[in-house]
Amino acid sequence: MTATKPLDNAPSAEASIIDGKAFAEILRKNVAVGARAFRETRGRAPGLAVVLVGSDPASQVYVKTKMKKALESGIDSFPHLLESDTSETELLNLIDKLNNDRYVHGILVQLPLPAHIDESKVIAAINPPKMSTASIRSMWVCSARGKPN
Repeated sequence: MTATKPLDNAPSAEASIIDGKAFAEILRKNVAVGARAFRETRGRAPGLAVVLVGSDPASQVYVKTKMKKALESGIDSFPHLLESDTSETELLNLIDKLNNDRYVHGILVQLPLPAHIDESKVIAAINPPKMSTASIRSMWVCSARGKPN
């Protein structure tokens, strides 16, 4: 009996190059259709709370872009721009308030957070149905760093 290498039986797949901008445009259009349907059935737009702690220039650009794209897609955007000396308790209180806000359907907490705030604790405080995909990716980053989520 001959031993086989683990990859000998793996299905082959061809790599393909995708047009990221075109894909993003299709995705935005689909989100806009969903937002319009949400507005028609519930009488209001879905809402995204965006939380930024501190003044990191790259994070500011990212957050500004996310809020702009949300508005273009028919999603209300609620910015929460906090000073870098905001305490962990203050941030967790804000997350609790957003979790209970009926106009907020998604919460995006921009990482990295200042060193005195435990990122994994903040992410874990977000009510799972309100967790944005960006926050889910952040959980993976925390896991990769060895931080519990």
